Parts: sequence; structure tokens; C-alpha cells
Amino acid sequence: MRAEMPAPLPGRSSRLVVGILGVGGLALLALGIWLLIPALRSASWPSVQGVVTDHWVVSSRHQKSMNYEYDVGVVYVYEVERQRHTGRRFSHSTDTLPNGLL
Repeated sequence: MRAEMPAPLPGRSSRLVVGILGVGGLALLALGIWLLIPALRSASWPSVQGVVTDHWVVSSRHQKSMNYEYDVGVVYVYEVERQRHTGRRFSHSTDTLPNGLL
């Protein structure tokens, strides 16, 4: 005669997994909203026309994966209230979200 193993009690471990996944999901959602708020605020900043005075592309190859990575650099000049400013930063982000996300 074989001894039967009792079935594991449902609920305790599955509730723990669901709880951990739920808390993790909420944390990721909160982080996304926290990062999105400054981006949306900057979309309403005043803007001026500028001129790109220099640009470059630097490529690098990762030895292990054999993938190439490209970095873009720009130098730009703009004027605000007769003050000339030069910048060297570049962002791939845009000042608006695609249609349907607002």
C-alpha cells in the first residue's frame, strides 16, 4: 500500500508570489510616472532657434557581443536676450509624446 502525499495548501505561497509581483509592478509604475513628470513639464518651456556648429559620431564595438554602439555629439549656439550661449549636450528624447499617449 502506498502512502499518499497530502496536497500542498493552496493560498499561502501563491498569495506571497502575487503580492511580490503586485508590489514590484506598482513600484515600476510609480518610477515610470516619476520619470515622466519632469519630461512633460519641460515640454512647456520657452524655446529659441539655435544653430548646430559642430557634430560628430563615435562608434565603439563591444568585444564579447560584437555589437557596435554609436554616440552622437553636437555643439550648438543660441541667443537669449542678446546673450550668446553654447551647448554641447544632446538628447534623443523629444518634447512631445506620440499621439494617443497624452
